[in-house]
Amino acid sequence: MKRITVSILFFAVAALAAEHGESGHAGSDTLWKLINFVILAAALGYFIYKKAGSFFAARSAAIQRELAEAAKFQADAEARYAEMEQRLKRLNAEVEELRRRAREESAVESARMRALTERGLKKIQEQAEQEIQAAANSARQQLRAYSAALAIELAAAKIEERLTPETDQMIVDAMIGEIGNRFAGQPVRVS
Repeated sequence: MKRITVSILFFAVAALAAEHGESGHAGSDTLWKLINFVILAAALGYFIYKKAGSFFAARSAAIQRELAEAAKFQADAEARYAEMEQRLKRLNAEVEELRRRAREESAVESARMRALTERGLKKIQEQAEQEIQAAANSARQQLRAYSAALAIELAAAKIEERLTPETDQMIVDAMIGEIGNRFAGQPVRVS
């Protein structure tokens, strides 16, 4: 194919050269310009044909590879986006679930604390009542002891007022007589 193209170009240039060669000097410049152009175009065409095919094929393959990678990255990004959307939807549900659980746990903890506080208050109240009862009992005992001591003092004072030496002798005699009556007829033991 190349040989045919080069041959056609060569014969076309030769025919043009022969045609212009007969017309004179002014055509000769144009002819040489045309020959230079044809040679330059042929050389350029040759190099483009030789190098451009592999260059464009490699470039096309690189572009195809990059497009495939871009498509893969896009698919990965879309999958991650969809996953994030699902996680966000689940996150809202999870947040609501956590809030519900926190409210329930708070209510349970509040009830537990209320019961614990009530038990503590009841225990404190019972202890206070016991301490009040113990203080009242102690006060009663002290009052009884004081009353008894006061009664004894008053009785002793009255007895001392009424007790004269004659009354004292009479009491001692009565006691001795009573002891004698008790032990009358029983032998007296001396230890």
